[in-house]
Amino acid sequence: MIANSIDSKLRACDVVRFKITDAAPHGYAVNRATVRQKKTGRPVRFELTERTRQCVDDYLKSVPKTPDGHLFVGHKGRFLSTRQYSRLLADWIGNVGLDASLFGTHSLRRTKATLPTYAANSQSRTAWVAASESTPSR
Repeated sequence: MIANSIDSKLRACDVVRFKITDAAPHGYAVNRATVRQKKTGRPVRFELTERTRQCVDDYLKSVPKTPDGHLFVGHKGRFLSTRQYSRLLADWIGNVGLDASLFGTHSLRRTKATLPTYAANSQSRTAWVAASESTPSR
């Protein structure tokens, strides 16, 4: 989920509503996905990196899903709320050894665009590398 958020640069409300047909319309992750933004109503097309595609494929194999369902589901079988997403992100940030108070869901929207300007040892770079190496959360 984290790698997908970084790749897409979508708002949290759009990440949690991400559908399987958006990322894997034929049962496997595609190179480019399109999502209609809730706030603007405009479609946004973005590339899924190889690691993100592999994570999505592995996730879809491990968790039974319906093709028209949401990619990231909460405990009641519905899509995650933005609050649940925020909590998952804070937990994940803490688990990789970073200060969760320095990062939020909006941080992921800006991470990919600014990665080349950060030094190799910056916290944002560390978070991005760890995200691309982790498996998606439920």
